[in-house]
Amino acid sequence: MMKVAHIIKSLDTGGVETWLKDLSYITEDKLDFILHNNSASYYEDEVKENSAKITRIPLRLGMLTFSKKLYNHFKKESFDVVHSHVNLASGWMLFIAWLAGVPIRVAHCHNDKRSEYKTHSFSKKLYYFFAKVLVNLFSNKKIAVSKDCAPSMFYSSSKVNILPCGLNLIAKDNKLSRSELGLQNDDIVLAHVGRFVPQKNHLFLLDLMTLLKSESNFKLLLIGDGKGYTEVEEIIGKRNLTNIKLLGVRSDVKELMKYTADFFLLPSKFEGLGLVAVESQSNNLFTLVADTVPKDVKISDFLEFLPIDKASTWKERLLELTASKEHIKAKRLPFDNRKFSIEENYRQLTVIYSGSKAL
Repeated sequence: MMKVAHIIKSLDTGGVETWLKDLSYITEDKLDFILHNNSASYYEDEVKENSAKITRIPLRLGMLTFSKKLYNHFKKESFDVVHSHVNLASGWMLFIAWLAGVPIRVAHCHNDKRSEYKTHSFSKKLYYFFAKVLVNLFSNKKIAVSKDCAPSMFYSSSKVNILPCGLNLIAKDNKLSRSELGLQNDDIVLAHVGRFVPQKNHLFLLDLMTLLKSESNFKLLLIGDGKGYTEVEEIIGKRNLTNIKLLGVRSDVKELMKYTADFFLLPSKFEGLGLVAVESQSNNLFTLVADTVPKDVKISDFLEFLPIDKASTWKERLLELTASKEHIKAKRLPFDNRKFSIEENYRQLTVIYSGSKAL
């Protein structure tokens, strides 16, 4: 058994956070989640029930006080592993872990943000450069969720373990009635799960549903929350998009995928992997993703890549797929998703921590 600290902003309902929550159910390690947020987040009670510890060290304390508190916490707890999930900020966290004598220091890349970084100011680009240097200097274990996203944090010469974040992927047997969600049995139900942030490209989905207004049986379920929620809600009202339902944060996402939705849509501007699309395929849901999403996400014959800049192409493809009933065929197609299971992830994570070669 090892003593492991995971550093992350919060334990709200994102892909990484859900992975950490699922990990807390099966791990034999003693987990400590070091959070930067000031108030309780969605999964905190659940992970505490699994004997994990929550330590809150807010960034608002200022860099000097924050660093001192983090260093003191590392020294006091004598962690075997510090595993950081905060992108390039991981460099500073792992530098402090190095100062505190933590033997295993893991930087984990969950997103390919290179295209986003290019749009920032010179001073921010300079920060990213030095942050990346720190990541590569002070992490002695490097993990990325896909080969495509690894260069976002690591140099090409680095030994990087590719570990797609596995989840507890399969839905429970709780079939949801469409009528409970205000849907008709003959509706074509589209679903999207994601935080309301620019990366997830909700405005593209609004454009798509504007084009589909003439097809009255198409409905879109938007699941999630975030800073952009109000803006999306306002645009839905202005465009009178009665074909969109905002469902907020839900605990039955897998069940919605398996029993309610006909298609899953992921038009993200960038992704490290796009784990939610793995989850949708695992629940036999025909999945359409943007061509900006890593190719590693395709684990079945019922996922297609479409251009991110053409909502009209997505509309036409949806009409073609529904006419040929591909979404119904997907419900019966077998595939192997074992490498994305949380159990396989934990096995590989244990190998990485123990000092074995990159997987």
